[in-house]
Amino acid sequence: SDGVFVALDLPAQLTGGMGPKAKMAHKKQRARHATDGIMAQKQQERHVVYEQYRQSQAATVLQRIFRGVRVRGGYACLEALEEEVFGQPMQPSEALTFLSSRTQRATAYEAGHSTPSSMEQEATTEDIVWHLDNTSGMPNTRWSVAALLWLFDTHAFNETDLARVFRHHLLRRKNQSNKIILRAVLMQPGDSFALPIAGNVAKEDADFTQKREGT
Repeated sequence: SDGVFVALDLPAQLTGGMGPKAKMAHKKQRARHATDGIMAQKQQERHVVYEQYRQSQAATVLQRIFRGVRVRGGYACLEALEEEVFGQPMQPSEALTFLSSRTQRATAYEAGHSTPSSMEQEATTEDIVWHLDNTSGMPNTRWSVAALLWLFDTHAFNETDLARVFRHHLLRRKNQSNKIILRAVLMQPGDSFALPIAGNVAKEDADFTQKREGT
């Protein structure tokens, strides 16, 4: 009996104490652990990608908000420049001379040269800020001027940029002059007699009727 027992137990000893079923279960367990590790790694990678996407989306939203604020500030500065500084649509050369006369004359005087031509002139941020500060009560003038120059994609106004301002000013004046204002009046039956004109007509009709009856 002992020999039979040893013979039956010999394969288990040779395989490290595990039979075929135990080895299969062990392989499945190792495969399960490996699969769990791969899934955990993929989940962590997806989490990192999602965080990057969320941060990029938040940055995109902030960029849109900031861009909208800059656009509104630049347009408000453009409107103040047209209405408060220029007053009426001004030709590009005249507008450039008007805006840059202060700094250009000072620079020419210091350099000992004559005033440069309109093609060489530029209206810098300081020029526009100085004119707006003296004519309008716009808050944060320097930031608004920077936003305006950002809209025009330039660092200073030249004659070409002021030609665009001139055309915009003309179109805005034309749109304002062509504006039609409609007013609706809601009236009920009998309300027309409450009007002054209708009341006077009714009174005259009553007086005329009394005179006819009296005669």
